[in-house]
Amino acid sequence: RKVLFIVGDLSSRKELERAKVSTSSLTYLIPNLNSESPDLDDELNIYTALIIRDYFPKARLRLMLLRPRSKELALQAGIELSRCFSVRELKAHLFAQNIRCRGFLPMVTGMLKSADAQDEEYAVRAAAYQSVGYGRSSVLNRSSTNNKFQSSRLKFGSFSRKSMTRDDLGSFAEEETQWMHQYMQGLEQSIYGFELSDDLTGWTFGALVSHIFRETGAMLIGIFDEGHICIVPQDNEGVPAHTVCFAIAK
Repeated sequence: RKVLFIVGDLSSRKELERAKVSTSSLTYLIPNLNSESPDLDDELNIYTALIIRDYFPKARLRLMLLRPRSKELALQAGIELSRCFSVRELKAHLFAQNIRCRGFLPMVTGMLKSADAQDEEYAVRAAAYQSVGYGRSSVLNRSSTNNKFQSSRLKFGSFSRKSMTRDDLGSFAEEETQWMHQYMQGLEQSIYGFELSDDLTGWTFGALVSHIFRETGAMLIGIFDEGHICIVPQDNEGVPAHTVCFAIAK
């Protein structure tokens, strides 16, 4: 598949139809995250959202704004709360939650993106640490003399292979690979949404968490209730059938 860029007037129905807004599964309005005039960008996106809503009332729309106050303007203009959000407000909430719960931000970002080249490179370097540190790499063993590494170019973290003995490297590798192994396992997880089956209707959230984990290995984290995502609801009421649930799984 290819990504097509179309230049045109956002207020023109003909141009919006050319972009297939009327038949798209979901239309995103995304601002420039590095904009020097965020208020102006938000105003333009709100205006575009209103144009799309008037031309295509059945179009599914998601409006991304920069400033929290722009979100309030969008709500006052008639954009539904479930169809718009503020990037900076979301970042502030994530930062606040990360202060309350250490590791929350890496967990969320890890589930929203795949391992990139930098992550993979670091994982490979950590694996190399472990292999060399415990003497399992015959290739590197042959290139070393007197337990010193001769390469002056390869550096890992804040240490140089030239200046580290095998014992130093092994100790550092063990410390680094412990968290890296857990981190890479976390990157294998994603958030999935599904509807609760009729067989599980009326079960409490706690009972659903235990049952779903035993049966599938997935970790249920929340439900969609009355237009809001509820993370680990604490009430003892049963969850109705066909409720949209969210779980962490491979």
